[in-house]
Amino acid sequence: MLDVGDGSSYEVGSCGVVTSRTHAYAGAGSYDVSLVASDPEGAEGEATGSVVVTSATDGVDPNGAPVVESLSVSPSEVGVGSVVTFAWRVVDPDGDGVSCVLDVGDGSSYEVGACGVVTSRTHAYVGAGSYDVSLEASDPHDATGDAATVVDVIAFDAVAGGASFSLALDAAGDAWAWGSDGNGQVGNGGVETADRSTPQRVRMPEGVTFVALAAGDRHAVALDADGRAWAWGNDASGRLGDGGTNEDQDEPVQVDLPDGVTVTRVVAGSYHTLALDADGKAWAWGDDGQGQLGDGGSNEDRAVPVEVDMPAGVSFTDLAAGQNHSLALDHEGRAWAWGWNGNGQLGIGGVKGNQSVPTAVIMPAETSFTDLAAGYGHSLAVDATGAAWAWGWNADGQLGIGNQEKQNQPTAVSMPANTSFTKLVAGRTHSLSVDADGAVWAWGDDGNGRLGDGTGSASQSTPVGVEAPWSDAITSLSAGRYHSLAVDASGRAWAWGSDTNGRLGNGGADEDASTPTAITIR
Repeated sequence: MLDVGDGSSYEVGSCGVVTSRTHAYAGAGSYDVSLVASDPEGAEGEATGSVVVTSATDGVDPNGAPVVESLSVSPSEVGVGSVVTFAWRVVDPDGDGVSCVLDVGDGSSYEVGACGVVTSRTHAYVGAGSYDVSLEASDPHDATGDAATVVDVIAFDAVAGGASFSLALDAAGDAWAWGSDGNGQVGNGGVETADRSTPQRVRMPEGVTFVALAAGDRHAVALDADGRAWAWGNDASGRLGDGGTNEDQDEPVQVDLPDGVTVTRVVAGSYHTLALDADGKAWAWGDDGQGQLGDGGSNEDRAVPVEVDMPAGVSFTDLAAGQNHSLALDHEGRAWAWGWNGNGQLGIGGVKGNQSVPTAVIMPAETSFTDLAAGYGHSLAVDATGAAWAWGWNADGQLGIGNQEKQNQPTAVSMPANTSFTKLVAGRTHSLSVDADGAVWAWGDDGNGRLGDGTGSASQSTPVGVEAPWSDAITSLSAGRYHSLAVDASGRAWAWGSDTNGRLGNGGADEDASTPTAITIR
C-alpha cells in the first residue's frame, strides 16, 4: 500500500514486479509518504519518505526562471536618426511562455510578447548620447532574467567635401571620413585603403579634440581646440605642411607652424592650404604654381607654412580657398584675392594675370561682406544685408546671375524673393547657400544631381530650392567637386550628387542622388 500523504493511497498488487506509481498533488505542502509491503502469511515491511510541493503562486518557479542568453545591437554606433536593430535569445526552461520589456535607454520601452519566439526589434534614436539598453524577460510565475548592452549615437556638427571623399566633425570633436582613400584621406591609419561608403573614424591624435575641418582635392586639414593645425592625405607640393618629403599621410600629422602661432581658421584649396592666426595674419603652404600662397615669391611650393604678404594695416577675419586662388575677408568687410585669375575669379576688374599677393577685390558701393567662398574658378560672397555676390567662371551658371557670362568683379546674384543668405559654399561648378530660415539653395551645374532639386539634369543660372527631407534648419553646408553635404540642427548629416567612391556616405553602391540622402554610420 502506497500512502502519498494527501489522503490518497494506492494498492499495488505484485509490487515486487510493479516498481513505480505516479501521482499529482493538488496543493502545496510537505507530504509524508509511506509504502507498506505484505505477503500471504501476513509478514510486513515498510519504508517512508517525504515530498515537498511548491505552489507557483508563492513567486518561485520550480522549473527555473527565463534565461536571456544574449542581447545585441547592430550597429552599436550610429548617427542621429538612424535605425538600429536589437536582437536577443531567450530560453524558456519550462515552456510556459515568456514576455519581455526592452528598455532602449532614451525614455522609450517596448513590451514584447512571446519574446522566446519574437527575437528582434528596431528603434531610431533622435538625440546623441550613449544609451544603456536592457531586456527583462519574465514568465507567468514572475520569474525573471535580464541582459544589457550599450548604443552610442553620434551627432555631427560640420561637414566638408573634397574631390572624391567627405569629412565630418562630431559633437565630441572627433573626425570621420568616407569615400576615396587612395591617398590616405580617410585618415584611418591605413587600416583599409579601399573606398568606404559609410563614415569611418579618423585615427585621432592622442588627447586632441578637433573644432573645425576642411577638405581639399585629396587632402584634409583640421583645427584643434588648442589652436594647432593637423593634416592628412595627399602631400603633393607639400600641402600637408608638415615639412616632410611630400609623402602621403594616412592619419593626422601636425602642421609645422612657427612657435607661438595660434590658429583660428583652416581652409583647403585643391592643392594648397591656408590658415588664419589669432592676430589676423594668414599663412599658406602647398602648391604655389599660380601665386595662390600669396607670399609674393617665385611661385615656389612650400612644405611648411609661410606668412602671406599682408596688406599694410589690414587684419583678416576669414579665408577661402579655391582650386588655385585664395580669398580673404578683412575686419572692415572688404574682400582680398590672390592666385589664379584666368576667369576673373579674383574680382579685380580688367586687370589681367595672376596675383602673388593679396589684392583688393572691387567692392560694390556701400557694401561689406560677411562670408566668402571659392570654387574651381569662381568666387562668392554674402553681404551684411544677406544679399549674395559672385564673380569668375560662369559656364554652368554657377554665379547665379541669370546667365552664363563670366564676371571679373562682384555681380549681384539673382536672389529668391524675400530671402536673405547667411552662408555660401562653392563646388567645382556649382554653388550652395543657406538662408536665414535654415533652408538650402543651389545653382550652377546639376550633373550627378549635385543641386539636390530632384531633377538631376539641367544646370540652373539662378538659385533653386534643394528638396529637404530634413525637418530641422541646416547648420553646416559644404560642396565637394561633384557632390554636396549638409548637417541639420539635430546633428543628422545629408549628402547628394555623385556617389562615385562612396562619397555620399549612405552605404549605397555608387548611385548618384538628385535629392539629399541620409549619411549612415555602420
